[in-house]
Amino acid sequence: MDDLNNLLRLLQSVKEIGSWDELFGVANLHAWRGTRSPNNNPFSYPDPLFSMRQLLEDSKRCMKALNNARQNLGINIRALQRRCMPLVLEDGIKRLPDELLIRVFEMGHDMTEDAEFALRVSHVSRRFREASFKTPLLWTRLTMKDSVNLTREFLSRAGTQVLDIKTMYALESKMTSFLTLVSPLSRQWSRLTVFDKEVKDALTTVDLFFDAFGELDVPSLARALHLMPNLQHLSLDLFNCVRADNVTPLEPQDIPKRHSVNIQTLEITVECTRHDLVQELNDALAYLTPSTVNISLILDLADGQASSFLHTSNDEFFPYGSTVQLTITHCPVDIFHTLMHLVENCDILSSAQMEAPNAHINISLLSLYNWQKSQSLRHLRFRNCDTLTEEDVEILTRELISPGDDGGLESLEFKSCKKLSEEFFLDLGSGVEGKVKWIL
Repeated sequence: MDDLNNLLRLLQSVKEIGSWDELFGVANLHAWRGTRSPNNNPFSYPDPLFSMRQLLEDSKRCMKALNNARQNLGINIRALQRRCMPLVLEDGIKRLPDELLIRVFEMGHDMTEDAEFALRVSHVSRRFREASFKTPLLWTRLTMKDSVNLTREFLSRAGTQVLDIKTMYALESKMTSFLTLVSPLSRQWSRLTVFDKEVKDALTTVDLFFDAFGELDVPSLARALHLMPNLQHLSLDLFNCVRADNVTPLEPQDIPKRHSVNIQTLEITVECTRHDLVQELNDALAYLTPSTVNISLILDLADGQASSFLHTSNDEFFPYGSTVQLTITHCPVDIFHTLMHLVENCDILSSAQMEAPNAHINISLLSLYNWQKSQSLRHLRFRNCDTLTEEDVEILTRELISPGDDGGLESLEFKSCKKLSEEFFLDLGSGVEGKVKWIL
């Protein structure tokens, strides 16, 4: 307690004198010590050395007491903060109007992929449950794994909201019960996620996942897609996928004209799947003209082999849209060669993004292409192209952007390419200012 007493005397002296500067001035230097500190001088130090040593020792004791007080106050503050936080949140939620609480529920719903969020918020409290019942959007996700009674509850709470239907592997009786409930509301369906099942209803959004547990019947899939005049968003995910046996091929008159049907988005992800099956799928989808095409190839192949996954069976280049994003991972790829195929075969291309961690550029091929033939491409981005060298990028930039050319590319962007430095882009020189952008 002596340390604490010293600190208290110090604080009292500051209060009496009026300021720290005056207390620690030469005139008042010893004022706060008074006569209560021991006057022990076993080494017979002369003044003012002895007094200064005593003052130094007392100051250290005060600092020790102050540090101890700060440490304990910090522990107490953190404990109080932990105890206050739930009360603050509870008070804030109580003050939150129902309209804002419902909006929070809707935002939470948009951040998730299933119906678990709706079930959780409806079991927090009576107020949350009542608010969740006033939020039809929460109850629009229906899945075959739920019981019939739960599906009925979801449908009653969803009202007239559009529905997100998800089917999966199940017994025929369970599938029949589920479809019996949701089929009469097919006009409300806006999204159907199917695990290797035929799709025959007209929808705006369709997600299809095919893997080794189910075979891909491309002609049947094509027939189903042809029956969807309102289709706007199509997503296909092929993982270790195999071709179905004994399929009935499409008749020539049943195949729509190439690029004859407009949709908004086409997303294709391919992993561990043979190129001939992917080319057959590309044949079936070639009638589409998406505004945005996003193709991801996750392939463990040799250099140049990934290109076959971007062609149809008759060697026509497949990606076609005003915005095209190509992601090729786990295998080397000549991105300029791929880009030129895209430019030459997609006359509506406005924006392109190439993402390839093992990207490279065959410089000897640059002279074989006339880049100026591309009149539509305005924005080009290379993302996560970690193996691109600064020398290759400089040659590529000079090839794509001509000094003083007001047409052609409006922006050439490099994002998160590990071998490219800030100094390199700053030193590119005249003729590319304002067009070349980078995010390291």
